[in-house]
Amino acid sequence: MAEIPAYMTPHRVTVEPLTGSGGMGETWGPPVSDVPAMVEEGALLVRDATGAETVSSARVHCSWDVDAPPGSNVTVWTGTAKERTATVVSTAGAPHPTLPSWQTLNLT
Repeated sequence: MAEIPAYMTPHRVTVEPLTGSGGMGETWGPPVSDVPAMVEEGALLVRDATGAETVSSARVHCSWDVDAPPGSNVTVWTGTAKERTATVVSTAGAPHPTLPSWQTLNLT
């Protein structure tokens, strides 16, 4: 798969991938910082993994290889007054063998 060109990912995010959940709650993997991305703010109605409608406050467009299933934590705008950590509600993407492959993380 081809990577997204650098000019299309001007922002950097930190991703803590959800690794499991059970009786003791959720567990996350180690944070992966400096992930190239395009952060898009704005409210959008999306469906979560159960099919329930929820509002996504931001979308993060990143490489197909980024491990961020629903329930993962993503920190955007690191080091600024707008820094915040949000949860991945749902994902969508477009893997392709020769064109740039990307995914969109819909955040709470």
